[in-house]
Amino acid sequence: MTGKNSRSDKLVPITLPYDFVPFPENGNDVCRYPYAIKGVPKHNAFNNGLELLSGQIRYRITPCSDLVIEARAKRGGGYFISGSQLRGKVRANVAILSGSDPKFINRSPMLYRDFTRGTYRNIILKGSTLERAVKVGFLRKNGDKFYVVPTQSFGERNFVMLKEHWLIQQKAVLKRSQQLFDWKDKALSELEEFEKKIKQITDRINVEKEKLAEKYDKVKEGIRKVFEQYGFTKSPINWNELNKFGESLNDHSKAIMRKLRRNASHSEFDELFRLMIERWRLKAHIHRIYSNQSGNSHYTPYQQNVDFRLNAYGGVECVRLSMQNAEKGYLYNSTKVGTKRSHYLIGAPKDDHQGYEVKQATIDGYNQNFKKFRVIENKEDERNIKLFYNIFSDYENCSNQFRSVDGLVVFYQIDDDGQMTIGRTPYFKIPYYHQLNDLLGNSPEGKVDYEDALFGFAPNGEGQEREASYKSRLRFEPIDIPEDAVWGRADFLLPTPQASAERMYLRPNGRTPATYEKVEKVEQPKPKLNGYKYYHVLGNVLEKTMPTLPKDKDAMLSRRNLLKKETKAGEPYTLKGTISFTNVHREELGLLLLGLDLKLLRHSRLFKEQLSPYYSQLEEAYELIGGAKPYGYGKVKIHVDSIALEKQGTDFDSLVVHPVEIIEGQENFHSYVDAFMDRMKGADYFQTVHLGAYIRSKQEFIPEHSKLHINWNNMQEQIQNQTRGYKKKGGGYPKEWMLSSLNHDEPMV
Repeated sequence: MTGKNSRSDKLVPITLPYDFVPFPENGNDVCRYPYAIKGVPKHNAFNNGLELLSGQIRYRITPCSDLVIEARAKRGGGYFISGSQLRGKVRANVAILSGSDPKFINRSPMLYRDFTRGTYRNIILKGSTLERAVKVGFLRKNGDKFYVVPTQSFGERNFVMLKEHWLIQQKAVLKRSQQLFDWKDKALSELEEFEKKIKQITDRINVEKEKLAEKYDKVKEGIRKVFEQYGFTKSPINWNELNKFGESLNDHSKAIMRKLRRNASHSEFDELFRLMIERWRLKAHIHRIYSNQSGNSHYTPYQQNVDFRLNAYGGVECVRLSMQNAEKGYLYNSTKVGTKRSHYLIGAPKDDHQGYEVKQATIDGYNQNFKKFRVIENKEDERNIKLFYNIFSDYENCSNQFRSVDGLVVFYQIDDDGQMTIGRTPYFKIPYYHQLNDLLGNSPEGKVDYEDALFGFAPNGEGQEREASYKSRLRFEPIDIPEDAVWGRADFLLPTPQASAERMYLRPNGRTPATYEKVEKVEQPKPKLNGYKYYHVLGNVLEKTMPTLPKDKDAMLSRRNLLKKETKAGEPYTLKGTISFTNVHREELGLLLLGLDLKLLRHSRLFKEQLSPYYSQLEEAYELIGGAKPYGYGKVKIHVDSIALEKQGTDFDSLVVHPVEIIEGQENFHSYVDAFMDRMKGADYFQTVHLGAYIRSKQEFIPEHSKLHINWNNMQEQIQNQTRGYKKKGGGYPKEWMLSSLNHDEPMV
């Protein structure tokens, strides 16, 4: 279980434009990793009697829908498609068919921020308050390294949160663009009156505390927790209707008093509790005034030098842009969110501190999340708002734009292992307990899978010199486009799904969702990823490629070229291509053939009995190439026509007269296909790589429940229609949505 909101009876099972083929089952490592690093055949090595094959595969592509694809101009006229556009598809197929480790997955730390989950708040607050638990500092760059220099603290607090109306009363501190709200004079006057009353009551509370002395010290933590339960963003108070607001305050006041007396029942605490509740009620009025204010749509984040003075109790007495006999610091604020009322006062940097180095993994995680950042309001200042958060990749411009002489303000925490979490807000995103790197694992030490062996790799991520020894043994030649081809253009909304959407990417535990988080006091198995992602093959392209929502959709659209599936004469056509291979084993050639044309399984002789149930499905197998796949574009059929093998003999006939042996007819390719499957242990292999799920991924997809199928062009409408009354979104999707995969052991739908 992942919490009270995660019960399966609240889940909405959905299907999406994508699904997953499960990763290979554990075991069978001898088959899945056929080489030691030094045993991989080289692309430029002599055969040396190893019966390695070199030659070409000739194939043709038949478009079954328009293709969203980039073409290049040929010298002398005409266009061609780069072979790399097919290379990626074949490589993905080879990886799945051979049970190779998943590649090209961004393994930088996944971060999240979710105020609705107690786990997140517990990790951030650590049983304390935000100002005490979260540290603040200045990010500085030295060469290619980043450091965080801590700031001077305010006693036990690392920074101070100041209400906006109080800062406005400080005169000339906040510019118009730095204000969260559009203030009216009447509201500010009311707030000022409430603040005066709160100050008077606070003075009386302090007197009571001094009277109680040690008795108060023994119960103050319990008192703090009581009032924490009645924070105004949590309490179900009706802030709009004045009568109901008053009734709610009275009911809550009685409940607070009962809980306070459980901490200290002696009558000598009565006056203290009465005053504390009265102050809480006055603060509730302030919160109500804030709730009724209109937000400032022109607000932008800022970092402002200020001078400030503290009173005898360590509280902030005044803040000015400049004044005598004052301390130096910064006034700061980041994103404007609905519940934010305060700005942050930050002390000067500790210049005697050398700073904490920010590790590359932390930087990668931050940058990966920055890519998802979108500006909802104040679009006219979008560039500056984005720059404000681009603290690593564009540090210099960010520092110059926001006049950050001491560095960029950042909030951070460092755990017991020295790992830093960092952000531009004190409620920064934190790493999930389970990360992709851990869930995906690594290849056995010193072993190489078929995908890397064929397509090339760099051992241990080392540089170009070592990589040159393990270049790809395959070359995908350019594909000519017919002269009478028809072109068009279209706009698409093309979201990029993220693995942080755990309800979509993690395999559920039965009907209970899995999570990347560590659930406290609950036994939970380690989550499993759903597998290799693929997009569904659609029967027809979707007519609508642009959503009606969200409002800022135009900024999210991509304009792409379309290669029509028919010529100017309205006739279908084929695209012819060639793959050159060098020094491959027979089983590798068989794997490559299957990665290109899955129908070749029909011609297996060794495994005819096991494969015959799939024959009808194989006839209707498609591939998706190019872009806009979720809209039904890129649907093609690929057919291997022939294999041209270079003869290995040294006689005159092999070298000059007939240097190439041509094999035509798919029924004649069976020996290579069978060699691969036999090398993978035949029947066991089909189960290891989930062959049935893979073949299913190549079929046209028809949603079983169309009302629960989500497309990119209808997702926002579906969110509005299906999730009224549900909680906030998570990972881009409503939290109650959970992928009903075609390949789950127990389908949700």
